[in-house]
Amino acid sequence: MLSMNAEFASAPFEPGGWDRALKRLASRTGSARMQLVAIGNRGLVPLNWTTDAPAGFVEQFVEIGGGDPHRNWRVAFAGAPFEIASERDYDRMRARLKCDVYDDYVAQFDVPFGCQCVLERGADRFVGLAALRTNADGRTTEQDREIFAEAAPHVLSAVRLQRSIEHRGAELAAGALEAIGAAAFVIDGNGRVGALTPAAERLVGPGGPLSLSKAGLSGATEPGNRDLQRALSAVLVSRGDVPPRRFWLGAPDSPILCELFALPTREWSLGFDPRALLVVGPLAARGGDEAGLLRGLFGFTTAEADIVARLRGGATREEIGEARRASASTILSQIKAIFRKADVHRETELLTKIGRLLR
Repeated sequence: MLSMNAEFASAPFEPGGWDRALKRLASRTGSARMQLVAIGNRGLVPLNWTTDAPAGFVEQFVEIGGGDPHRNWRVAFAGAPFEIASERDYDRMRARLKCDVYDDYVAQFDVPFGCQCVLERGADRFVGLAALRTNADGRTTEQDREIFAEAAPHVLSAVRLQRSIEHRGAELAAGALEAIGAAAFVIDGNGRVGALTPAAERLVGPGGPLSLSKAGLSGATEPGNRDLQRALSAVLVSRGDVPPRRFWLGAPDSPILCELFALPTREWSLGFDPRALLVVGPLAARGGDEAGLLRGLFGFTTAEADIVARLRGGATREEIGEARRASASTILSQIKAIFRKADVHRETELLTKIGRLLR
């Protein structure tokens, strides 16, 4: 158990760390899959990490309303933190709900058995851990559940560490935007504002075009709020590959242009990392430190931001290597890191995505 707990402690810091740690726990409990999931309000599922998930498993979970406790008997039995629920509890809740939608999903992906617990519960969401077992795995044993229960606090510690890292990303993005005077809101995968610039603060409150609560942003007028919520819904379910959404807020006689940008998503994220950027007024009109903005939004290093700037200027990789006095292999390695952080696969995709933000 010690080595497995050490894996969770290091999971937020290593590529693929979460996948390895969750797979190890699945193996120790004799389960085909391990799931780390967050269920929020409005049916949002900002997090659904499932090891060895077959094609369609995560997508169909959202499509069937898998976060709805009136449909999903696993969610319906989500109790107090660290309270273990298993097959006997599932049987009772399944009989009470009598909803075929989730049952069909379970049958399709062969995950009828397992155990689960809530790791932490907030006012508008909870984070849970579940062992998902197939018919071949059978029902959990007492020993399986004991191993699962012993690991749960260590998973929560790793979740909290991951969250702090992701919140730091929002703060860095806001700091970069503040430096160029932009009125900007950095929004996480739960639809909540993780950070905002001083210029944005002046737009919130009595008489302003926006209001801010724990649930997120809303427009001061009904038409503006409708457009804002539609844009947020479209952007937050994307993988960062949708064009910016433009809409107007404020009174009809003094409208304010808003642009909502989808930011790149990470493979492993709790949904607290920056997922969307709401800017009041185009970024291009703000001027300022382009390299600093790229570092804040994408997590680029100084060298990587410089390479992106040179690519935007039309330089070839060979020319960049000469200017930076770096080998071709070094430049290639840095460009691969840039692609990974920007969630793109080709240079044209990168330039298009950066161009949307900095045009």
